[in-house]
Amino acid sequence: HVPVRVMVCGGDGTVGWVLGAIDKANLPNTPQVGILPLGTGNDLARVLGWGPGFSSDDDISDILKEMEHAHLSLLDRWNVIIDPKKRYLGLHHNTKVFTMNNYLGIGCAAGVALNFHRQRESRPELFTSRIINKAWYAAFGARDMVEQSCKDFPNKVELYVDGVLTKLNNLEGIVVLNINSWSAGCTMWNELSSPDNNWVPSRMDDNMLELVGLLSTFHVGKIQVSVAEPIHLGQAKNVKIVLNESLPIQIDGEPWQQGPCTIKITHQGKAHMLRKVSS
Repeated sequence: HVPVRVMVCGGDGTVGWVLGAIDKANLPNTPQVGILPLGTGNDLARVLGWGPGFSSDDDISDILKEMEHAHLSLLDRWNVIIDPKKRYLGLHHNTKVFTMNNYLGIGCAAGVALNFHRQRESRPELFTSRIINKAWYAAFGARDMVEQSCKDFPNKVELYVDGVLTKLNNLEGIVVLNINSWSAGCTMWNELSSPDNNWVPSRMDDNMLELVGLLSTFHVGKIQVSVAEPIHLGQAKNVKIVLNESLPIQIDGEPWQQGPCTIKITHQGKAHMLRKVSS
């Protein structure tokens, strides 16, 4: 078969949509997907070497040549099965299945993303560039520092890492990572192997997830300016999360408010991505 290469022009959400469409097409020759990053965070583009965002100064012909010479790189994809409690607020809710490529977050950071998303949906004219979007994000983060909307997080959530219940002391959020880039380029997992654990470096093709905790929105801000690190919780092939109360959640940057439920994350397969060759 002649290799087919597809260049996706957009953010992480657009890339996820294209990968889903490729799955549904069930093609005999699986396309290899490169990314021209046009989103706000562009985390998957970052780990594949395509940079934080496309600039008007970039020459599209040069980018096409880089796509032509890029190397194949496999990306784990994960099923996220959300099984709501049978009746919540007097209503029956059906099980939902999502695909995760980058990460899943619950708690304070997802709450900021949800407030940002709601404002952008209601007033799109206020979100006209990547820089303005990031300024809005910072504003919603500052508001949550005051409100502390997830301060009782450990009493609302149970986290099981490969079947083992994990303590969430003092946390206001958790992130389940498939790639080692989060919230527009934050490195969330460093090599921390010690006699007390068997943790290994993060890879996006090792059938393994990394789990980290967030202490607060202020802690998130410190991570974003590289003066703090997240709380490392472990690595796993299977993750289960029980929400006992309604909390904000996001998958690959798409946020919503999720009622009480059980969330199971299991391996789905691998996508064929293109990694830029270093110059």
